[in-house]
Amino acid sequence: MKRLICLFIIALLFIGCAHNQGTVTKDEKAFIKFTGNYIGASFQVDESQPVLMDESNELFLYEIDPGTHIIKVFRNENLVIERKLYFGDNITQEINVK
Repeated sequence: MKRLICLFIIALLFIGCAHNQGTVTKDEKAFIKFTGNYIGASFQVDESQPVLMDESNELFLYEIDPGTHIIKVFRNENLVIERKLYFGDNITQEINVK
């Protein structure tokens, strides 16, 4: 009888441990870091709406999905930078705006 109870407890432990196992995934994200004279400029990722860069701190950080993207930077509606960049998961690419 004691052996049966021990086997039952062990079986419950295995079931409990197996039930708690799972896969944990984190959100994939990457960043564009704009440096230099970016205040007053705007940028566009692929064909999205342009985003005005009006932060007054040292850098402007923008979250982006990992993958390959075309980044365009405009000043006074003129295209000043166009780059095709690959962004890996948790990778930051820097663009220096002059």
